[in-house]
Amino acid sequence: DETLFRVVPELYLALDRALQGDQAGQGPPLAPAFLRYGSWIGADRDGNPHVTAQVTLQAAEIQADHALRALETAATRIGRALTVHAPDLPADSELGAALAAARQRYPELTADLAARSPQEPYREFLLLAAARLRATRLAGSLAAPDAVAYHSAAEFIADLVLLQRALAAAGAGRQAYGELQRLIWQAQTFGFHLAGLEVRQHSAVHAEALRELHAGAARSPRTREVLATLTAIARIQDSYGPQACHRYIVSFTRSAADIAAVYELARLAVPRGTPPALDVIPLFESGEDLDHATTILDDMLALEPVAGRLATGGRHLEAMLGYSDSAKELGPVSATLRLFDTQQRLAEWAASRDIRLTLFHGRGGALGRGGGPAGRAVLAQAPGSVDGRFKVTEQGEVIFARYGHPAIAQRHLEQVTSAVLLASAAPRDPAGTDSKRSTGEPVPAEFRAVTNRIDGAALRAYQALTGADGFAEWFARISPLAELGGMRIGSRPARRGVSAAAGLADLRAIPWVFAWSQTRVNLPGWFGLGSGLAAAITGTGAPGEAGRAPPDGPPPDTAGLAEVRAAYQGWPLLASLLDNAEMSLAKTNRRIAARYLELGGRPDLTAIVLAEYDLTRRLVLAVTGHDRLLGGRRVLSRAVALRDPYVDALSHLQLRALTALRGPGSGDAGPDEDARERLERLLLLSVNGVAAGLQNTG
Repeated sequence: DETLFRVVPELYLALDRALQGDQAGQGPPLAPAFLRYGSWIGADRDGNPHVTAQVTLQAAEIQADHALRALETAATRIGRALTVHAPDLPADSELGAALAAARQRYPELTADLAARSPQEPYREFLLLAAARLRATRLAGSLAAPDAVAYHSAAEFIADLVLLQRALAAAGAGRQAYGELQRLIWQAQTFGFHLAGLEVRQHSAVHAEALRELHAGAARSPRTREVLATLTAIARIQDSYGPQACHRYIVSFTRSAADIAAVYELARLAVPRGTPPALDVIPLFESGEDLDHATTILDDMLALEPVAGRLATGGRHLEAMLGYSDSAKELGPVSATLRLFDTQQRLAEWAASRDIRLTLFHGRGGALGRGGGPAGRAVLAQAPGSVDGRFKVTEQGEVIFARYGHPAIAQRHLEQVTSAVLLASAAPRDPAGTDSKRSTGEPVPAEFRAVTNRIDGAALRAYQALTGADGFAEWFARISPLAELGGMRIGSRPARRGVSAAAGLADLRAIPWVFAWSQTRVNLPGWFGLGSGLAAAITGTGAPGEAGRAPPDGPPPDTAGLAEVRAAYQGWPLLASLLDNAEMSLAKTNRRIAARYLELGGRPDLTAIVLAEYDLTRRLVLAVTGHDRLLGGRRVLSRAVALRDPYVDALSHLQLRALTALRGPGSGDAGPDEDARERLERLLLLSVNGVAAGLQNTG
């Protein structure tokens, strides 16, 4: 209400000014409305039992109410100011015919408007549209039998365009393409539904539901909820149009059968009516799933419902890439490179099959979940994978930071738009002024050779740590992981299963990243990169062996270091990887982190983490050429330095509480019940404070 609805038309106008200069706002805009919003709020039920079909229906109703109220307010405000006098600028025959038809259909309403707008046909027509919006909102459904209400957003937009043509034909270009154009852009962007609700559910839940239904067994509560959700989607589409809710994301898609299951369940959910129109979207999360993505998509094309949607939707297909679980499984370096390779394969696959593929990037705010500056992230995508279409998640933790103030919101949207345009454009002239290569160019073989060396060593280092005996128990002891389950963070329980002792595989990525940030280690944002850089610079591949940089300084200038520097300066992907790791390292406090690590009673694991930190910090500085962390980003560096003293104090308080709660050993009785309650409260308060101070934490 306060930012996006107002900022979106300003962004479009800024682009039009860049294209048309002083003529912007006086004639038709050259670029269409290009932003579209979606939402998982009230619709993402993967692992969250509190998101029900009824909640999804309520979310759709709330969104529609906000959109319709905003459009009604804007139409009323603009209409009241549209006091063009008919004798001076007579309305054309098209607008005259539309007003005559409206007077026949809505005699009482139009009589009142005409009395308040004598000889002001343009004002009367737009205020009539505002009144019809109000009737639509009060009806609560586009399918409601209200004679005055609109039946679709397209019908409202058609009225606005008709009015715009009439004003332009009468010579009132500024009125036609000023505030009225802003309203058209808002209607085109938000419709009557505000943002398309996107349902997400785990593939295993669908498989379980189908097994029950095929066996004729009694339907479990979860199966009944799956069917109720699909029925709710049909109701939302009837009430607010197909765009209000037609995307259904399948977590952990392993095969095309996971996609087919949703279409079959939709038929079973609406046995005597028309099933909802669905675009079922595969979500590739694990490293194995990313490797098999093109094979799964090929099998999807053979499914009759998918083929039908492609035929009617301009051969448009969407696939989602999960950054969180792949990073937890493979580490920040290998996950980033694996995702890049997957995007490249998917872009080539789509081009060879005449598919308009949109890749949906499930990036979080935290660096361990694909976070970092959004514009740089777009420029780092694989060649051909953007092509004018880029879809990305904006997690709750960064929404206020990016959209809480209109100026910041517009700047963020401009950066992403600029990056998408650059990434979609033809390759730049190598003699251009920008030192970073365009994503339209193939990646030079010498750069890939560098990252291949980095990748192998980084993955071995990461998996050697996370696969060590007792690592999961050690991690739970050194961090407030167990206590995070009692906090209102994330959109679902911390674990997919029910057992807290199930290990890392069952732990969701959000608490994994969040807990590491609380320890001031920030391990998911950088661990393994030092070993990878050492391998690329010195030619050694095994972590912890000789050949690494000297412990007391940067590595000597060698051919290997020169190759890594060239790749960093010439390939946006590697630049983004190292720059994000540098930010994560800057938010790590080694001295405080060491105190947390000691709580686990595993000096061997503590030594591995701290040695990798020292190595990564040293080699990142050597490659970037900075004399200190964030040396090339003065504003961010000052912001981190300003917050650090306050965050450090909170970390020491948290350490005090955590040390007392964990106890010095298994034989210690620990605090009594009252003391434990006070300590847990202190711990949770400190968690909130540390997260607020560090930002992009999980």
